[in-house]
Amino acid sequence: MGRRSRSDILDAIRSLEGRGLRATNTVVEEELGAGFLRDVRFRFGSVRAAREAAGLVSKRSYRTRKDIREGLVELHERGVRLVPKELVAIGEARIVSAIYRHYTSFPSALRGAGLKQSTPRRRKVVSLDEARGRVVEVAEELGRSPARGHVRETIARRLEEEYGEWNAVLEALGLAPRLLPNQRWTKESIVQRLRELHRSGTPVTVLGLRAEGESAVVSAATRHFGTFSAARRAAGIRYKNTESTKTFGHITPAQVRRARERYVAGKTTARALASKFGVSASVMGRLLRHKSMADAGGPRPEGSDT
Repeated sequence: MGRRSRSDILDAIRSLEGRGLRATNTVVEEELGAGFLRDVRFRFGSVRAAREAAGLVSKRSYRTRKDIREGLVELHERGVRLVPKELVAIGEARIVSAIYRHYTSFPSALRGAGLKQSTPRRRKVVSLDEARGRVVEVAEELGRSPARGHVRETIARRLEEEYGEWNAVLEALGLAPRLLPNQRWTKESIVQRLRELHRSGTPVTVLGLRAEGESAVVSAATRHFGTFSAARRAAGIRYKNTESTKTFGHITPAQVRRARERYVAGKTTARALASKFGVSASVMGRLLRHKSMADAGGPRPEGSDT
């Protein structure tokens, strides 16, 4: 597929902004795909330059208090929440800096413009039962005790406030503790861990384990056995890869696994995923059917070869 034209790129970026999404590198990649982001950089050099070409970068200067007051009123009329952190997040950091240069505080600038400060968003309080239930759900999905990073930070903090460090949390929920980062691996513990992961359905390959957050056991296996394959053989796990090992530099195994999960669950289409990751439909089809990057794991579509 050829590169997108400048006008197509500008139209897509204006469409993003019309949906209330500020076109940043992250937003463009998530909403329009890695291939689209590469085309933006090829045609314009950067996303910011593309936004400027689309007429979306504010040229307003804030040299006086009057400029600041007018800018605040304009933002308020656009429905923007007048909170410093949120103004910075939508690309209006210049007005925040100007306010602190010209006024003693942010509220005083708002009062000068005849506006009230927006109330901060309230964070949802996570109950202990909700946090406990979520960890148990994740453990059932993984088939083993989850690492702290497998759950949201708010859930992990709530449980640690109640029970202490993460292994104490797992024990309180009736789950097996995980090997701590500072514990010494032995050949026996490596073999045991590989067998546990194999029984849980995790692909016992370098890519498969790293995608599941098990990089520590990969490093330990290589260190103690010389090669990862030797450690796998010691654990009695046979692995024969008859599928393509081709990978794509801009797609991680974790992203492939999540794409497979969303596709099998019916939450997206192969065409949408191909566009998001900047690959052809045929390449995405091979990824979803485990014909490429099989080590990334994840469910297979119904009817695909096993």
